[in-house]
Amino acid sequence: IGPVLFNASLNELFEKGCVPRFRVLRVYVRLSDEEYEEWRRLMKRYEEFCKSALPNVKESRKRLRMLLELTSRDDKAREALRARLKAREVVLAFEKKIRAVARLLELFNDEKIVVFSKYEDFVRELSRKLIVPAILPEIPDDERRAYMKMFNRGIIRILATSTLLEEYIEAPQHPVAIVVSGVVPDEKYTKRVAQMIVPRKREALLIEVLTTRPCKDKCSFSRLEKEL
Repeated sequence: IGPVLFNASLNELFEKGCVPRFRVLRVYVRLSDEEYEEWRRLMKRYEEFCKSALPNVKESRKRLRMLLELTSRDDKAREALRARLKAREVVLAFEKKIRAVARLLELFNDEKIVVFSKYEDFVRELSRKLIVPAILPEIPDDERRAYMKMFNRGIIRILATSTLLEEYIEAPQHPVAIVVSGVVPDEKYTKRVAQMIVPRKREALLIEVLTTRPCKDKCSFSRLEKEL
């Protein structure tokens, strides 16, 4: 290995636009006590069946895959799968997260915003309830391109997507992106969103919307407004 030819600090890289700058704020929607107990009850039913039917399978994805195979011939397997799907619905709290996104869109009512989520069913529901254009796998290419052009030109202010958008996005003057996740922060996904939406020479704000248990001290909207 030869001698060092060039050396630069992180701040210098920021200033030259070589590294995108962004900060992440997290907003939590809280499950009620009843919702949390329902989630625990449903997951207990699912886990008890898996322990009895698949005692040697510990890896969660493999266990779910094998459970799906059992559902074609086992009524109890179908009940366990229904319990898991219902538990997922409870903990992802899409209705509450749609309300949270609506509130954020009001807070940033002068900004162009992209709402990202890897959950396609969430993006569909958000698009339907808030009348927001959405980019989903089933959307034809010409319609996708039309949405991107309208967003870049400022004809539409808000765009929702379940993909990471290979198409070109012009970074807004004050870039804001909302990332709707599950229960734990998805740092890899958030960083990929940042690379897609963040301009080179301005700091962007990424807001991640997550679910939390009852009575947890997590970031509220009042705290969020103080941090902006």
